[in-house]
Amino acid sequence: TPVIHSRPTFPKTLSENEEVDYQLGPWVVTLDNFLSEEECDEMIRQGYSEGYERSSDVGKMKFDGTFDILVNDGRTSTNAWCNDDCQTQDVTKAIESRMMEVTGIPTENYESLQILKYEVGQYYRTHHDFIEHHVDRQSGPRILTFFLYLSDVEEGG
Repeated sequence: TPVIHSRPTFPKTLSENEEVDYQLGPWVVTLDNFLSEEECDEMIRQGYSEGYERSSDVGKMKFDGTFDILVNDGRTSTNAWCNDDCQTQDVTKAIESRMMEVTGIPTENYESLQILKYEVGQYYRTHHDFIEHHVDRQSGPRILTFFLYLSDVEEGG
């Protein structure tokens, strides 16, 4: 059963000269047991198979149209992109299919899943996910983030 933790708030109907200060907050919804224990274990295995690298930002555009990698203090975790073999796995396809059912957004409009790994003391600070050059991608710019927690922690995280 979905649990709604926050949702956008909208202003009341305004008269022509009236202004209102309101917050258009994000939707935050949790779905307990969205993944099975076996699916979590398989995605963790896929992360190792794809190879974890230091998490980074998109840097400046290079002369060939690709972008530099920018490593900074905003994120100290490591990540693996679920590309190639990972993306063709039945488990990955089943997870993405369920995500599509929940969001109503076709998988063709998704980026590859990003699998993050944290050691004690590592973090991924609050940031904006809009990347200007993604506007021209088939999937378009990010419009939402769907977090899948693959393990439990006793505190923090």
